[in-house]
Amino acid sequence: MMQPGGTAPLAVLSTSGVSFASNSLVVNQVVSYSILCCRDSPMDPNPPASEKKNFFTRLLSNFGRVNSGMNHDFCPWANRYVYWLKDPIGWVASGAAFSALVGFLVGPQGFVLMWSFLALLAVGAAWPWLSMKRLDCRLVFDRARVSENGLATATVEITNKWPIPVFGLMVEGEFLLDLVEDDRVAVGLQKVPGWSISKFSWEFRPKQRGVLPVDEPILSNGFPFGLYQAKKDVQVERQTIVWPSDCKLKGTPELAGTQFNISGMMSDRPGIDGDVIGVRQYRAGDSLKHVHWAKTAMLGRLIVQERQTCAQKPIEVILDLTSDHHLGNGSQSSFEWAIRAAASICGQLHRHQSHVELVCVGLPENSLHQITNVNGIKPVFDFLAKLPQLAESKESSENFRKSTSVRSRSGQVKRFVICTNRSRDLLNFTNCEKIILDADGFGQNRTRKIQSNDWGTIHLNSPSTAQSELQRTWEKGVSHGA
Repeated sequence: MMQPGGTAPLAVLSTSGVSFASNSLVVNQVVSYSILCCRDSPMDPNPPASEKKNFFTRLLSNFGRVNSGMNHDFCPWANRYVYWLKDPIGWVASGAAFSALVGFLVGPQGFVLMWSFLALLAVGAAWPWLSMKRLDCRLVFDRARVSENGLATATVEITNKWPIPVFGLMVEGEFLLDLVEDDRVAVGLQKVPGWSISKFSWEFRPKQRGVLPVDEPILSNGFPFGLYQAKKDVQVERQTIVWPSDCKLKGTPELAGTQFNISGMMSDRPGIDGDVIGVRQYRAGDSLKHVHWAKTAMLGRLIVQERQTCAQKPIEVILDLTSDHHLGNGSQSSFEWAIRAAASICGQLHRHQSHVELVCVGLPENSLHQITNVNGIKPVFDFLAKLPQLAESKESSENFRKSTSVRSRSGQVKRFVICTNRSRDLLNFTNCEKIILDADGFGQNRTRKIQSNDWGTIHLNSPSTAQSELQRTWEKGVSHGA
């Protein structure tokens, strides 16, 4: 029944071939039931929006098939014979050849075109080649070390020994690729005056750790026609090491039981802390507050007190870099964030005068696996910056776990384990602090977050929250004071 002011649904029920036999209903043909929901008028000339959308979807799908067919490589075996036509010099050479053919078969006008094409080839190839013969180029970075997203400056110095200016120079190559941007051309120079030394500087912010330049930069020139690119190597004066960015953590980790905190207990070795263990003659540089005035008056010369020194407690940071345990690409992968977490922890422990040993699991066998901060924090950060972008070989952590289990049970070493939720062997470590990255959260598929009752004490679930999670959880769950 049609409701006032409403739409009239039309119900059509069609049955056929219905017969009754022995009080049972036998249906000889399928009963079809369809409900047609109409608008106010059963013959609406305007189709619904969904039908229009389906039409355009089918149209785009058909266009995609046509485009794919037109761009399909039906003769891949012939590519090596025709790929030279992709360069402009190939088309000019083809034009010269066909012009010569026209000159032989049709008339002498073809030879005019042939010599025009040959002159174009000669000028287009000789000009950039000759201009590069008297050019020297250097690339200089303003600093030896810079952190990720830190501001750095690169300077290109070009010496032109020709009396005429050179146009259309480009500094290109993959020496900034992946770390800064995806463009092969780093800088384009419109003009370099004759008999001059020109400097061109630009600022950049490295997005990912590594060593700059990644590859040798190249100075190229295709002026005036772009038919031929003359190239020359650029001399690099100094490399720039891009450190992984470290989160500024607060406080130091707390040790369980009756163990001393991370600063360690006092040792009887000579130092400037703790109790007095003896006296000695004054040496240049000693503080006057350590002078033993009674002994000085007695002996008639300056005598200072010898005090205890603070015995640093060794701390071990285990970093899992096994490629199968990490997901994601580029600077936002779990691989890179694990390195940033290690840099943050090592930097914080070093600032609190701790002896830190960093051990990497999953690196190629021929690479350095561990380093300490005995010579300062710079070697540690340089080591992290030079780690491979992707661990190619796999190293089982089972042997490493067995080799370090004795120290773990003895309580001599405070340990931090940085791994993902796929690092099953390292997750079984006991008596240690664990920083666990949810590998799926750093990859393409975003899954559940690691819950608080899962392994470990610090959980990093995604690139967008990793830094704040590390800072917040370190301060609340690991640190015992700023």
